[in-house]
Amino acid sequence: MKLLLLLIVIFPHLVAFPQNKTNKVNWKSDSDWVNLRKEALTTNRYIFVDCIASWCLPCKQMDQKVYSKEVVINALKPLIPIKLRIDTIKTKNIKSGMTRNAANGLSRQYHIEEFPTFLFFSPTGELVHKSIGYKNVDQFLQLIQNGIDSSKQYYTLKKKYEVGTIALAAIPYLAQCAREVGDTSFANSAACKYIDSYLTNNPEKLFTRDNLGFIRDFIHVIHSGTKIFPELLANASKADTISGDPAFSSDIIDYVVWKEQIKPPYDSSKISGKEPAWTRLTENIRAQYGEVVADRNVLSAKLNWFSFKKDWRKEREVFVQKVEKYGLDTSGFKWVVTNNKIWKLFVEHVSDMAELTRAISWMEIIKKDHVDPSIIDTYANLLYKAGKFKEAIQWETKAAAVESDLAQADNRPYDETYEQTLHKMETRQLTWD
Repeated sequence: MKLLLLLIVIFPHLVAFPQNKTNKVNWKSDSDWVNLRKEALTTNRYIFVDCIASWCLPCKQMDQKVYSKEVVINALKPLIPIKLRIDTIKTKNIKSGMTRNAANGLSRQYHIEEFPTFLFFSPTGELVHKSIGYKNVDQFLQLIQNGIDSSKQYYTLKKKYEVGTIALAAIPYLAQCAREVGDTSFANSAACKYIDSYLTNNPEKLFTRDNLGFIRDFIHVIHSGTKIFPELLANASKADTISGDPAFSSDIIDYVVWKEQIKPPYDSSKISGKEPAWTRLTENIRAQYGEVVADRNVLSAKLNWFSFKKDWRKEREVFVQKVEKYGLDTSGFKWVVTNNKIWKLFVEHVSDMAELTRAISWMEIIKKDHVDPSIIDTYANLLYKAGKFKEAIQWETKAAAVESDLAQADNRPYDETYEQTLHKMETRQLTWD
């Protein structure tokens, strides 16, 4: 088998980490892949490989927060666990890693570009499953279950897909797995097949929370010619209700409008430097999608254009116009975009008290739903710029405290930006560049 031969070539000497006092998982110390494969075959056990790098913080978090838990230690006992460090060094060194050629070969063969990367091999030594990134305890336990379950193994399902034996209902999971491991082209292909072959032929299945969520996840494969697109247009309110997202249908429609109607002339204008023909663009979109969709999307296009041209005054005018017509866009993670836009347009480029007061009122709405240091920081800076120094200092103090709590909870370095801003406020220095 080609894959098994490649494994022997790439893993001639595994760099394994023996068990130590702080990690009770029984990591195998045998560095010979052939012997490990024989053990797996003889005992009918899967091989689990945790690919790490010495500089990888999420890898260290896995050791501290996951591998130290008894439930995880017990879950890994039926497997043969190996911790493999892929630091590319000039010469072979068991303590530091493997040789540059071996590490590069492993990375290329299994597309190991992020850490940690988790690999599952069957008892016969065949790669059957892969996952990437930090997992909490529950996520990791689920990963183990998926790694040893042939109905959930990524590469096992991919083979079934390629020979046409996979159940169509299993494709969403397969596409999500493909996207997670970076197999983007295959993920998109599988998503298109599911949408075009399964949902199109089973319209009653379209309006379910899971399938609408899948469409959102793979929104980039949707276009006006997609057969389910007219159904989404005609049943926008239904889709919003079932998905649980009031912006679901508008996001799908706006994406298609941007990709097909706005982006081509917009890109041409960026090259020529000539402002897009907004009236003609509005008329074209209106003819196909109606007044509201046309107006909303052209306003968004104008925001992008004036931002590109660094015309902050015009961009701010359009932003205000859009908020007054359609409200603050804070659905999903759009609150991040809205927060950044208010910072750029009002904190950095406004001195008018009426404009600052308007922006402060918007941030008061946003911070009620999002306790995030960046949100609080924007609010505090607006207050500071409006001359409300005492309130600004109180809120910036809270931003620093929230950041401290989040850093501790996430086991990451503390961002000192908010503390530095607080010092500037206390000494009446400029807090924005």
